[in-house]
Amino acid sequence: MMWDSDEQTALGVDAAHGAAYIEALDEYAQACGQNASAPWRALLYIGTSDAILWAWLRPRLDYARGTANLHGQVELPGVKDRGIPLASHGSTQAGKLLQVARHLFSHQSEPALDVTGLLQTLSDRGYHVLMGALHEYRGHH
Repeated sequence: MMWDSDEQTALGVDAAHGAAYIEALDEYAQACGQNASAPWRALLYIGTSDAILWAWLRPRLDYARGTANLHGQVELPGVKDRGIPLASHGSTQAGKLLQVARHLFSHQSEPALDVTGLLQTLSDRGYHVLMGALHEYRGHH
């Protein structure tokens, strides 16, 4: 995981993730006139960790209203047909990370999250995405 110079903001698990995350934070700040809150930072960190997940999630976000539709299966029509080999399409890892995002972002009751199962089944990259999202949610304390 990469960190900014004062080690307060997680910048992504790799350069592509870092660039997508910073772009999403900038887009949020422009739309809302303020920096993203902890729940939004965690959501954007998870969402931008994978191009397919982000393509699915981005149209479901309304920064100005403070809303996000995080329910439904991560699926983009025609992705399999185009031969895009990205991990999140149909993957259980994307679903698990999205479930974490729902818990961190939503003010509504969500089904219980199996933390042990999550930690045992995430790839190393998924684990680092999870840790970065928790860092962002914690608010840099």
